[in-house]
Amino acid sequence: MKEKQIVSIRIDPEIYREVKKRAIDRDDTVTAIVKRAFDKYVEEGKEMEKKSLKAKILKAWYEQDFSKTADELLAAADVWKNGSSDGIVVWDTEKEELSVVRESATTYTPSFIYLHRLPGNYKPDIDEEELFFDLKELDIEDVLEKAIH
Repeated sequence: MKEKQIVSIRIDPEIYREVKKRAIDRDDTVTAIVKRAFDKYVEEGKEMEKKSLKAKILKAWYEQDFSKTADELLAAADVWKNGSSDGIVVWDTEKEELSVVRESATTYTPSFIYLHRLPGNYKPDIDEEELFFDLKELDIEDVLEKAIH
C-alpha cells in the first residue's frame, strides 16, 4: 500500500472552523473537502491550458497562407504502385506552429495535433484551387473539439 505523505497548509483559523463544522454536519471530512478542492483546481487548470492551446491554433490557422498550405499538401501527398503517403496539416506541439508533414495513413506522431489530411490516393483527383477552398471552409473549431479532449 502506498504510504501517504502529510503536508501542512496555512489557512485562516476561522475558515477552518467553519469548514470543519460543515463537514461534520454533512458527514464529511476536512481532508476529503481539501482533496476535492485541489482536484477541482487542477482540472480547471487543464481546461485553461486547453483553451489557450485552441486559441493559439485558431490564430495560426486563420493567419496562414492557405494557397501555400494547399501547395505544400499537394507536394507532400503521393501515390505509387504499392502505397501512398498523406499530406497532413498538423499543429506541432513541440515547435508550437502549423506544419505540413508527410506520413503514411498508419503513422501517429504524439507531438502532432492532426488538423487536415490529404490522402495520397486523392492527389490525382484534386487540384490546388479545390484544396484551397477545402482548407478555407474547414470547420477548424469542430476539428479542435474532437482533437483536444
